[in-house]
Amino acid sequence: MVRVLFIRHGMTKSNLRAIRAVIQVAKGNVRMEDVMEYEEELMKDEDESEWSGDTMLSDIGEMEAESLGLYWEEVLRKKLEASADMWFFVSPMQRCLQTIDPLMKRLGGLSNGTVHFNIFESPGLCHKKDQEFVKGTIQPLLEKGEVDRARKLQSSHEFRPCGLSQAEILKQFPWVKAFAGFPGDGQPWYTGSNGLQGYQSKEATDARVQKFVQFLYKLSEELPETDTCVFVSHGDFLALAIGQLMGTSKLRFSLLNTSVSSLKIARNAVTVEYLNRVDHLDFARRMKLYESMGLRQGAKRRVDIGKLMSGYKFHDTLYGKFLSKL
Repeated sequence: MVRVLFIRHGMTKSNLRAIRAVIQVAKGNVRMEDVMEYEEELMKDEDESEWSGDTMLSDIGEMEAESLGLYWEEVLRKKLEASADMWFFVSPMQRCLQTIDPLMKRLGGLSNGTVHFNIFESPGLCHKKDQEFVKGTIQPLLEKGEVDRARKLQSSHEFRPCGLSQAEILKQFPWVKAFAGFPGDGQPWYTGSNGLQGYQSKEATDARVQKFVQFLYKLSEELPETDTCVFVSHGDFLALAIGQLMGTSKLRFSLLNTSVSSLKIARNAVTVEYLNRVDHLDFARRMKLYESMGLRQGAKRRVDIGKLMSGYKFHDTLYGKFLSKL
């Protein structure tokens, strides 16, 4: 049985845009079906990585990452100095690399990181020009019911690669010492050689999560019980994985930005030690959570912003459903 820590990335620019959008929905200024267009307007001056979905940490997210590093260095350092091995696996998306960067710098040479392409967030990345192709060509055909024609054009379209390359990651994050599933030709990680072209279907995401869970079971058999594996990934992906580990695909919950969850995993048993801990965040920031839920005394919660934010799911859109039928 090996301990596994799941860490979600800090608050991103994309998270903030989504919050601003649903606030406008709550105020009646924007319709829910127009949320994407509103977010695109907020994003008009951002660079290609934001448009593709490889969003970066916001100022708030950077502060959360610093707090995470400061707190968890004290928790983990003694364990590492006692010669217990700790394995860090990080999503290749920028927000995850940025989130764990302060902690890895504080730990120095005590532990290194592996960037693992398989633990990226659903539904993946899509270049801005390819999004324009989907919106301008595929979407209108689907709306008219011309599914066969849309399928042919989708299949023949050459989607552009997205994301960072190995060299770009190493330049920014020198604590990375290994890459899993990366193309070796200097190409971005989200590319056809990895079977990744445009957005990913729900079925492909589910298969990726299942593969990840099997990887966790394999680690639990191969590593000593004193070892700890740390996975820095994403809210939806980790929630799906935790659901599978707990034996239910119907489990639905949200992981907070920079939250830490701990499970002990063996082939025949999974023990949940804790979920969604944010002890590293200051008291006032943690109180914001209870205020938004209407639990804090004096809070005036009239609209469930969290529920609104979960109202849009890519895989429930017309294009998302179309991908599932390809």
